[in-house]
Amino acid sequence: MAGKKVKFALISNESARTTFKKRKNGLMKNVSELSTLCGVSACAIIYSLYGKCLDVWPSISDAQRVLARFEPGGIPLQKEKENQGHEMTRLMYQTLAGKSLNDMVIGDLNDLAWLVDEKLK
Repeated sequence: MAGKKVKFALISNESARTTFKKRKNGLMKNVSELSTLCGVSACAIIYSLYGKCLDVWPSISDAQRVLARFEPGGIPLQKEKENQGHEMTRLMYQTLAGKSLNDMVIGDLNDLAWLVDEKLK
């Protein structure tokens, strides 16, 4: 079921700004629940034209810590490369066992060729 389309525009009416405040509080609550229930690090940064500063959950330092993980060389990107290496190794052995390469995209074929070259070295 599709949700109602939300129009993003400056809310000039002060009473209508309460809608923004309710949505902001709901978003902050959802991020908090996601972090707690799923046991993941999460943050929310909301910039508003109504306020003079950013609204950050849980804190600015915690948000910086979460965002730093996604910079180049951070843990998730490194894990993604490790997972890709494992996937390409698995694919290499499957192709040796007779799996066709016809349905693969060119990016995966290039990664597979690189892996084969590395194994040959």
